[in-house]
Amino acid sequence: VLPFYLMQNGATALDFALVSATYSLCQMLSAPLLGTLSDKIGRRPVLIGGIFASTCLYFEMSRETSMMHLVAVRCILGFAGGTEPVEIAYLSDLTEKEDRPAWINLQMNIEKVGALLGPVIGGYL
Repeated sequence: VLPFYLMQNGATALDFALVSATYSLCQMLSAPLLGTLSDKIGRRPVLIGGIFASTCLYFEMSRETSMMHLVAVRCILGFAGGTEPVEIAYLSDLTEKEDRPAWINLQMNIEKVGALLGPVIGGYL
């Protein structure tokens, strides 16, 4: 959906690469910070905060028309979305040691299915 949205606003392939790379870079940088924060204040507040921030930022991203604002929103969205290590740590806290690999595998598979089907469903709607 994002490439079509950018094309409608006159973006180039380089602009799309910048928007995508900004998100990934910020997510990579925030993952260890959010993991450390979850060790200090708890997993649940970090996860809920990440979900809430992502919801607000996706709504904001849908309203952006300026490329620089879109890059800034994607950067902040990347920081809010670096919660995967926190998710895995939360699962580790909740599961028995013997069952842990199966639950983590299930969580990662569900995440990948969501990444595949989410854009399809969103594009259809």
